[in-house]
Amino acid sequence: MDNSMDVDEVEIQDALIKDATEDVNNLNISENTEQLKDDDEFGDDNLDDIDIDEDDIKFLMSPQPGKTMKMSTQSNSTNLNFNSTQNSIINSNTRVTSINSSVSQKFLNLSIEDKKFLDNLKNYYEFFFPIKKYYKWLSYGNVDKDYFTHREFSFTLHPEVYLRFQSFETEKEFKEKLLEYIPKKIDIGAVYNSKPKTRKTIMNRFKPKEKELVFDIDMTDYDDIRTCCTGGNICKKCWTFMTISIKIIDRALRDDFGFKKILWVYSGRRGVHCWVCDNRARKLSESARKAIVSYLEIIKGGEQQSRKVKLPKILHPSLNYAYDIIKQYFPKLILEDMDIFNKEEYYENLLSIIPYEDIRNNLRNSWKNSIHSPQNKWNEFVKEIEREKSKARKPKKNELENLERDIIFQYTYPRLDFNVSLHLNHLLKSPFCIHPGTGRVCVPINPENCDDFNPFDVPTLNELCEEIDSRRENGISPSPNDLQNNTAIAPYIKQFSDFVKSLEDEINQMRIIKREISERNLDY
Repeated sequence: MDNSMDVDEVEIQDALIKDATEDVNNLNISENTEQLKDDDEFGDDNLDDIDIDEDDIKFLMSPQPGKTMKMSTQSNSTNLNFNSTQNSIINSNTRVTSINSSVSQKFLNLSIEDKKFLDNLKNYYEFFFPIKKYYKWLSYGNVDKDYFTHREFSFTLHPEVYLRFQSFETEKEFKEKLLEYIPKKIDIGAVYNSKPKTRKTIMNRFKPKEKELVFDIDMTDYDDIRTCCTGGNICKKCWTFMTISIKIIDRALRDDFGFKKILWVYSGRRGVHCWVCDNRARKLSESARKAIVSYLEIIKGGEQQSRKVKLPKILHPSLNYAYDIIKQYFPKLILEDMDIFNKEEYYENLLSIIPYEDIRNNLRNSWKNSIHSPQNKWNEFVKEIEREKSKARKPKKNELENLERDIIFQYTYPRLDFNVSLHLNHLLKSPFCIHPGTGRVCVPINPENCDDFNPFDVPTLNELCEEIDSRRENGISPSPNDLQNNTAIAPYIKQFSDFVKSLEDEINQMRIIKREISERNLDY
């Protein structure tokens, strides 16, 4: 039985998606909210826009002792210290927006390490960044000639200067600006109704039209479960949370919603991003995106709420599929690798989910000095819950119903960043960026083989640039074709190339539809 939703009209599809999901609380969404997503150090900062000219940009990129600069902002004035990378723009609660003039990356007063990083980064953009495939992806065959030119990009320059609302006319211009600005991070935003770099010419009529449906899953959202690492740190044990997330979300997007053009990308440090690129996914309204995320999201409540999952007795078919996946991983990941019975503070988190003190005390006393294996302790927990259910009356019996199942969901099910998926004007880190903290490339992940993906095997900036040095030392002139096909980045570029190629069938269909509409208009 085919459960996919094969609907062309966006309005009809929005209604179908809303009907297929539970009611969710209304969100206050401001059309003018500008959010910049960084899945790593900074999070979502409330940054103010600045009008800035070429001289100011050069000043920012070349901090010199004793210099000061006056800047006109759209909010309260902010004292900025540009002389220290430790007190940079991001820490000053300020953001730089689009510029139209030429910018040269200056190295004045940079440390040797910073200069080396920027040199390597420039080499990476020149030789390793898959610019042709990247442009082909984001232009979607140029069926709509304005699609790429109306797309917002954000560049983060060294040390912490954000340039929002960048846009480019051609693939050639985009590459030229990469080599000129040498951004340490690229974010991709929406396709607008006008070129972002000239948005001020239409003022408040500047609006986002469409964007890929995106998902962001960050390991820090599992810190209440992880016992191996915290914060930005990861290991092979906790990376399994990302593997589970990819499997569950990917299946739901394909089977429940009928999406096919899905790109999974490693964030470069501690998470994964998902780009749903089907034409009808890109045209989804914010209300439809909200409905999809609500359909997928089951983890509810903040730090103060112990039990974050409470599902009905009979699961939705989609959650049944998810349950089949997480049951396979739970014993190894949670009982063995996370070893949730190893310390009192670990199993107290588990006990806090149980709503009755008498049951908690029984298990606590049993586990306190027990030398039993984690699996045996879990079995003891299951038996205790079943024993209490057999003798309990309502409402206690209802509270304990499916508690074991819901705990397994709470400990393993994907945790999504709601706002990243919801807002059209929310930016997300680009594939094939270099993470400035780890040096790793943000490479694609094959969902069919995600069990085999190891974030520590991902090529790094330094490793790739050593390939350039090696060729030059041997008298070989480096070329993008050689380096992209014969180094550690090759399998990831091949995977990205296959993904871009998979878009062609839908692009060709869009061309046919556009031609038919054009011919029909000519008939009139």
